[in-house]
Amino acid sequence: MESQVLDARGEIRAAASWSRTRLSNPPCRVALPRYSPAMLTISQTLLDTIYRHGEEAFPAECCGILLGSRDGDRRLVQEVKPAQNLRAEERNDRYEIDPAFRKQVEDEAASRGLAVIGFYHSHPNHEAYFSQTDLECCEEYIWGEPWIPSTYSYPVVSVKEGQAAYHKCFIIVDGEAQEEELVIR
Repeated sequence: MESQVLDARGEIRAAASWSRTRLSNPPCRVALPRYSPAMLTISQTLLDTIYRHGEEAFPAECCGILLGSRDGDRRLVQEVKPAQNLRAEERNDRYEIDPAFRKQVEDEAASRGLAVIGFYHSHPNHEAYFSQTDLECCEEYIWGEPWIPSTYSYPVVSVKEGQAAYHKCFIIVDGEAQEEELVIR
């Protein structure tokens, strides 16, 4: 039996016949859904909630908690919990979620079979990227284990002049931020 590999475009190919020189005309295409090793799925309604929160908080950063379920590296957002940004003096470029609020949300979620699967925030008048500050303040770094497989998704919304412009989503891989596929359903 011929072994198969997953290429960079998420397509399954026969390992024996796949080569860099033949990427433009790949052999053995299999009609399967595109696989992403890490993926966050969210409804348009919940994404709109995050966008509105970013617009309402402008010019400060907004922040909040994503609740849902996990299936391996795939996460499904089922609820969005907007939080108050505790960083009073640095709210335009920092955020902090109240630990008591987080604990309350976690307990409530657990009682309903949900889990914390991520944390979102906005970048007022900046691009949607994962900054060095974001990296140093993410859960994996706070707990001193940035090399562990990513536990959380980190959507970031760019809010330009008070209007949510676009978003990107990130995970932590080997201590570095990596863009994660975000699927809107």
